[in-house]
Amino acid sequence: MYVDHIRHTVWDQLRQRDFRAFAGILTAAVFQQAAERASVSLGQGPLSLTVLVWLAIACALHPTKSFAAVLGLALKLLQNDPRWHPDALLPKPTTPQKPPVRKARRRRRGAQASPARSPHSSSSRAARARRSRHDPRGDGDPLHVSPAAFTQARQAMPWAFWVALIVILSERFEDQHGPTVHFRDFRLLARDGTKLDLDRWADLRRRAGAAANGKALSAPRARLVLLEFPLARLPIRFDLVPYTVGELTAAEPLWDGMRCGDLLLIDRGFWSYGLFRRIQQRRADFAIRLKSGVSCRTVRSLGPGDRLAHWEPTKAQREGDDAGPPVLKLRLIDYQIQGFRPSTLVTSVLDPQLISRDEWIRLATVDPAGRVLKPAGLYHRRWEVETTFLELKVTQGMAGSFRSRTTEGIAYEVAGHLLLYTLIRLLMAEAAARQGISPLRLSFTGALEEVRDMKESLLKSSPRHSQRVLRPRLLELVGSHRVPYRPNRHGPRPGDTRAKTDKHGKKQPPHKLSRRVRSIALKESSAGDDASRPRVASYF
Repeated sequence: MYVDHIRHTVWDQLRQRDFRAFAGILTAAVFQQAAERASVSLGQGPLSLTVLVWLAIACALHPTKSFAAVLGLALKLLQNDPRWHPDALLPKPTTPQKPPVRKARRRRRGAQASPARSPHSSSSRAARARRSRHDPRGDGDPLHVSPAAFTQARQAMPWAFWVALIVILSERFEDQHGPTVHFRDFRLLARDGTKLDLDRWADLRRRAGAAANGKALSAPRARLVLLEFPLARLPIRFDLVPYTVGELTAAEPLWDGMRCGDLLLIDRGFWSYGLFRRIQQRRADFAIRLKSGVSCRTVRSLGPGDRLAHWEPTKAQREGDDAGPPVLKLRLIDYQIQGFRPSTLVTSVLDPQLISRDEWIRLATVDPAGRVLKPAGLYHRRWEVETTFLELKVTQGMAGSFRSRTTEGIAYEVAGHLLLYTLIRLLMAEAAARQGISPLRLSFTGALEEVRDMKESLLKSSPRHSQRVLRPRLLELVGSHRVPYRPNRHGPRPGDTRAKTDKHGKKQPPHKLSRRVRSIALKESSAGDDASRPRVASYF
C-alpha cells in the first residue's frame, strides 16, 4: 500500500477544515470503528479512506462541479484568503535522525554526504525531477493530488466501509435519542426502494441494467433500497443494486438491521410470505397494506373496521418455504380517507390494546392556532421514507447529477449523497433537541442551505472560533427553519421525477395518460413482487 505520511497529514487536515460542521459527528473514532467492522485499513496516503469519505461528501454538497473542481475547491478557497499560509497544513519538523548505514558507506568511499534538506530545497526539487513518471508521489508537492489518482482511489473504495459508517452513526443516534425512534415499546422502522436513472454509458448499460419502456431507447438504471428511522428520517441501512434485481431480493442485506421489538412499515409491493416469516422469526412485527388478489378468512371482529383473520398462502405464494406454518394470523383494519379508494391495513400486532385502530390510520388534526391536537396515524409514517427519497434526489440534487461513467464511480457518488444526508439529519436532530421539538418539524431544505452558506466561514476560521461561535450559530440557524403542520395535504409521490407528458411534450394529468404509460407505471410499481430474479453482488 502506498504510504506518504506528510501528504496524508496535509490532506487529512485540509478535509477536516473543509467540513468542521460535521467534525463532532464523523470523528476519527467513527472512522476507525467502521474500518474494523468492514475489515479494511484506513491507509496512510493522501487519498486514504478518511479523505475519500470527506471528498465524497464534498461531491454531494456540490453536485454541479466536476471531480477535479471538488478536489481542489477547499485549497483554492484557502489560497484566496490573504491571512492563510500553506505551511499551516504541513506537519511540524521533527528532530533529524542519524543517516542510514548505506549513506555512511558511501561517505567512506569518498562520496560527499549531503545534509538533510527540507521538502522545498533545491536538492529535493532535483530529486523530484529524477523520479519516474509512474512514481505515485508525483512531483512531491504535499498540496497536490492529481485527478487521475482520485479517479483510481474512488474506484477501489470498499462498499462495506460506507455501510459500516451509516450503521455506526445510526447506532450512536439511537443511544443518544432513543425516544425519538420509538413508538411506545416498538422501535419504528420504514423500508422502501427507488430507481436512479443513469446516463447511457457502455459500462452502465452492461452492468447496471436497463428497463425496456416501449419504443424509447432503454436507459440504464440502478435500484437504491433504504431502511430508516421514519420518526427522524435517518437512514440506518442501504444498498445499491442493478435495476434488474427485484426489490425483495435487493432488500435481503437490510434485514440484518432488524431485531426483537421492531415494527417495520412496508409498502404492499413487498407482500411476501417469506418476508413475513423472516420478520416473525426475529420476534418483530410489520404493517403493510393488503395486496389485491389476496384473500383472508375473518376469524373474529375486534370492533368497527377491525378484525382478526387467517391467511392461508397457496403453494406459489409460499415460495418453496414448506417449514413455516400453513396459516398466518393477521389483523386487518379497513379504512377509507376522503378522496381515496378504500384500503385495508394488515399487521402482525394482533392486540388492539397495544396499538388501537385509530392510532394506526387517523389523520393529523390541529387547532386554529396550528397546535397539534392529534398526530398522524402510525402507518402514515411509512410515507417518511418517500420524503427521504424526495430530499435526496431533488432537494440535495442526487438525481441527474452523476458524473461517473462506471458503476463503481456511481456507487461512490450515491454513498456520498447518503452520508451527507445522514450528517445533515444528525445536525437537525441536535438542533431540534435543543428546542425540544421533533426533528421532522425542521426543514431539510433550510438546513442544507445553511450548511452550504456556513461552509466557507468554517473553513477559514480558527478551530476555537469555529467550535465556540460558528457551529452553535449553525445549529441556531438550522433550528429556525420550521415546517408548519399541514394535515390532509396530499400530492404526487415524493421523489417521482418522471415527466407526465404526451407525445408533444405537454404535461398531462394522471387520468389522461396513455394506456401504455399507465401500464409501464404499473409494472414498475409491482417490480418488488418478483423474487425469482438472480441474486448479485451488494452493488453492481
